[in-house]
Amino acid sequence: MEHYKKYIGQYVKRFYASFDEKSIWKISSYREVSYYNKEAEKMTEPCPEFHYTKFNKDTKRHEEFWTDCEDSCIITNETPILEIDWVANVNDPQYKGYNPFTKTIK
Repeated sequence: MEHYKKYIGQYVKRFYASFDEKSIWKISSYREVSYYNKEAEKMTEPCPEFHYTKFNKDTKRHEEFWTDCEDSCIITNETPILEIDWVANVNDPQYKGYNPFTKTIK
């Protein structure tokens, strides 16, 4: 799970969200979290989570939240570090949507 740390500073959207400006957030940090499973009376395996931040133009405030890495689509402008389905490269000819690196729509 350490490989997710390499995406800090890149961008992300929730997996089923569209590739528009309002849905894309910057990855500001990463953590692994375990939860207590009351029925099993033990801790769960660590779950990787991204911390997202974004400036909301309407409220003029920064918004932030944590979400499961595996429920996210990472958006990068570099060669993907991971061979997984949830990494989108804005330089790929098939990429269609908002490019957070250039602030343009492709």
